[in-house]
Amino acid sequence: MKAFTGFMLAIAIGVVGAACNWYYIHRKAQDYEKVSFAAIRHDRALNVGDRFQQGDFEKIDIPKARMGNLDKVAVKWDQIHTVLGYKATRTFHSGEILLQQDLKTPSPRGFADMLGPDEDAKSVPVDARTFIPARVNPGDMVSFTLPQLRSTSSDSSRLKTNVIPMQTFGKFEILALGTRTGQSGVQSSSGRSGGSEYLITIRVPLKGPMKQVADDLFEHLRMAGNKGAEVTIHSAAQIKHP
Repeated sequence: MKAFTGFMLAIAIGVVGAACNWYYIHRKAQDYEKVSFAAIRHDRALNVGDRFQQGDFEKIDIPKARMGNLDKVAVKWDQIHTVLGYKATRTFHSGEILLQQDLKTPSPRGFADMLGPDEDAKSVPVDARTFIPARVNPGDMVSFTLPQLRSTSSDSSRLKTNVIPMQTFGKFEILALGTRTGQSGVQSSSGRSGGSEYLITIRVPLKGPMKQVADDLFEHLRMAGNKGAEVTIHSAAQIKHP
């Protein structure tokens, strides 16, 4: 009986020892297990309005046991593709970890604060059958294609049919989709409604060659009864910054 009791005691001690050993190894593993975040490259700095590009970032590894709540507030390295093309809302210095709050939609102060002295903001209804708002963000450059139109006019004793061909107008910078003025998903995560994102507000110049393009676009829209336009999205690589 004593031998059996000793045997069971040895087993119990062994189980406790194994558990302690597992806990120790687990804690040590956490020290070595790392989570990767996106940080501004050591040789880069970004200004307000600069677009995020892959080459602007580098991976920084932080031990999981020591990162605190960083995984809840920072952009992880495997999510970096979700911020590419997004405009910086502040100045970034080398080595800074990119935070989710850096991608927050600016407060809706009104478009007047976003426009230059020779610019207006106007809205264009777009075709909900062919346009995916979640794939487009303010700052993107787009063109609008409107269908062929037919109009009838009276010429003394006869009716005349005028045909206006299908036309494409652009490129215009998006200021907002509905009321969304930031990255897709940010406003919805804050619990605020962005309204219909099939109404795109664009930056319209009051001078220069693009003024006539804008005038023609809105005249064509008016004649089409403000029906939705087809949207062409242009590559971020084509966009030049001063």
